[in-house]
Amino acid sequence: MTRVIFLILLCAAVASAAWAGRLGIGLGVALYKPPEEGSSYTPLFSAHGYYWVNKHVVPSLEVGYSRYKISGTTYNYVPVIPRVTYHFVLSKIFDPYAGLGVVYARKWWDGVLSGESDTWGFAASTGFNLAASEKFGIGLGVEYVVPDIGDFKSAYPAFKFGLGAGGF
Repeated sequence: MTRVIFLILLCAAVASAAWAGRLGIGLGVALYKPPEEGSSYTPLFSAHGYYWVNKHVVPSLEVGYSRYKISGTTYNYVPVIPRVTYHFVLSKIFDPYAGLGVVYARKWWDGVLSGESDTWGFAASTGFNLAASEKFGIGLGVEYVVPDIGDFKSAYPAFKFGLGAGGF
């Protein structure tokens, strides 16, 4: 099954580098493990906009949302991440990248416990995009997020999948 998916993706051809000087948008989902005791991996949905300054440098803004429940308490988590990525542009189809970002995270919870918090932190990401057409791509990546710079126990890895459209 993995080979079939890989071959389908590999059959598409265009360069993300052709998007230089253009805007793009994307939607994604990540799996991450919240820092609360007893949590398990949960989805984090996101939307992002980006601008290809040139074929290598891409600043972006991502906003995510996750809701999960642990021991009778419901948590809502919204990270906002302005980020800059560097794209290595190895081929027209395969586009690996690495990036750094600043994280502003808002969390509120109610139920057995209640409260809210705002935190600042950072994120480092790496992954690759596969071109599916001239304007559409599919991305896979890993991100390490520290949403609270004062509490490294809040850090989590996120395994990401996304779809994007560019060239506007």
